[in-house]
Amino acid sequence: MRRTSFTALIMALVISFCGCSVLPSATKLPIDDEETNRQTSEDPSIDTDIIPGDETSEDIQVSGTTAFDQSSFVLMIPNSADMPIGWEFVDITVNGEFRRVNANFLMEPSAIDADPCYTYYDVTIHSDKPNPDDNISNIMWVGKYFFKDNITKYIREVHDPDELVSTGFYLFEYDFKAAAYKGKDKEYVVVSIPANWEKDMATLMIAKDDGSLIATLATNTAKITLSGNDADKYKDYYGYCKFFTFNENSITFLKVSKVEDGVTYLTEYEVTVDNNKISTSETGNVYQTSDTVPEQQDFTIY
Repeated sequence: MRRTSFTALIMALVISFCGCSVLPSATKLPIDDEETNRQTSEDPSIDTDIIPGDETSEDIQVSGTTAFDQSSFVLMIPNSADMPIGWEFVDITVNGEFRRVNANFLMEPSAIDADPCYTYYDVTIHSDKPNPDDNISNIMWVGKYFFKDNITKYIREVHDPDELVSTGFYLFEYDFKAAAYKGKDKEYVVVSIPANWEKDMATLMIAKDDGSLIATLATNTAKITLSGNDADKYKDYYGYCKFFTFNENSITFLKVSKVEDGVTYLTEYEVTVDNNKISTSETGNVYQTSDTVPEQQDFTIY
């Protein structure tokens, strides 16, 4: 369900996110996406050049345990991003409890003339407990979203910050998805957004039901013709391949296995989550394309 207005409640929901700046050290893996409903809120702080989750590891069985403070993500959005230009949400039920996953967009006035034009965003998770001490309100991710040409044109034509703030953009739209994924031991929160920190990227998040990250995957999206079993599930709303997909029962992703005679072969992996750890295994499906596949990252494990 979508809403077109927001109030001071937006700014109140996330003021509680402060913390020391600790880089997420991590290990990594290979990527997927599917599910829907919507809305957001939150508040920025200090500028840094830190990009969350930037380490590697190779394989399939991974357990992560490097401590870091997710509340430090908010420090990556500069104070100058003081124009809340929109918000949207996805509502899910996880382990029998309500969760709202928000995306909130905060723009710097100076970015109106930037090329490419962009806004910062944050992704947060909230519960609905009446007692504030029991309520969950955690930041899951932050980054930059680069506007499509029609939005850039509109923003530059309007230009007036007050009018932009009252517009209430839905920027992630149909590619903002969340699901309660059935792990081996309990349900987990899985979220995908069509953004990261650079252009033409998507992000997959796997988290506990309080929003504490277990793993993330950042992928470079591309307009490629992919063939294989139900290949369209790897496309976003605009037809770009994001190389991952999910629903309540499955998380899968593609990883390049070989390039031969101008054809790139991608092996499909399925993610299993058990006791707050992920592992992956091949599904037996192989996809292929004659188009150029952008270089991909592995999972970051927290």
